[in-house]
Amino acid sequence: MSTPTIGIYSAPWVSGTRADGYFGEVQAELFVPDTSIPLEMRIEAAEAAVLDEIRAKAAELGANSITGCEITVVPHASREVPGMLWGARGTAALLRPVS
Repeated sequence: MSTPTIGIYSAPWVSGTRADGYFGEVQAELFVPDTSIPLEMRIEAAEAAVLDEIRAKAAELGANSITGCEITVVPHASREVPGMLWGARGTAALLRPVS
């Protein structure tokens, strides 16, 4: 499955664009258990996975961008399997260049 081309922006607006539509919040969560895989590799994979998921959800809604994107990481030591809970959320939007 190929990842849709969806721009991701941390700001709630994008300079030089206008919003033709907002489709609501898209979000994803992923629990990443502690393993023998190096931490850097787990971080890269988890971030890519949650961003790919919200991109796919935004594309299904007809958006070409996600604005106000936030990524959160919460360590979980109290679970049976310790690890990190990754989350990503933002607003799916249809942005067009200002002419």
